[in-house]
Amino acid sequence: MANFTDSDDILIASTTVVFDPLITNEESFEGTFPPTDWTTGGDVEWAKGSDQAYDNIYSAGSGAITDDQSSYLTYTVDVASPKTFGWYWKVSSEQDYDFLLFCYDNEFCTWDGDADQSISGEVDWVQASQAVTAGIHTLRFMYMKDGSTFDGFDKGWVDMFGDLGDPITQFVTTTIHNDLTINSGVFNANGVTTTLSG
Repeated sequence: MANFTDSDDILIASTTVVFDPLITNEESFEGTFPPTDWTTGGDVEWAKGSDQAYDNIYSAGSGAITDDQSSYLTYTVDVASPKTFGWYWKVSSEQDYDFLLFCYDNEFCTWDGDADQSISGEVDWVQASQAVTAGIHTLRFMYMKDGSTFDGFDKGWVDMFGDLGDPITQFVTTTIHNDLTINSGVFNANGVTTTLSG
């Protein structure tokens, strides 16, 4: 650890970096499928597979459907108090025509307007979230196709679904002293703060 006085230091950069919030109590689809409290259906059921995964070996992937068909995976949960669920999802589809949808308490949502969230085209693993109130809720992931054409793998995936924590923020400053660059910062994760210096 290096210590310098204010007169010795020259501040050259200060950056705040925000990382995805942590997901805890997660379902990563590594065991029996569908897991407890999950159901699957539609024209072709979802299944777990190792072709794509954000975490560990497996993820949940939509069924091999064709034009004007859909495939869904639904989580039914009784929430004791308001919370936020988070997950990672991915899609490989015909851009703006075939979609991976997320539907909150709406089991009959469609791609053309009433889905709560959707991704389409070539979208790599990205985190998404949904705040829920106390009570019984259904959270549905649905891959849905229009009447013609396909592109990519024609499929959607979900992985690492669970309780969403606080964002992880790292504050980084860079100082220079006598041609020696020193990196220091403060790292905060879930309320625990660690100061780094060097």
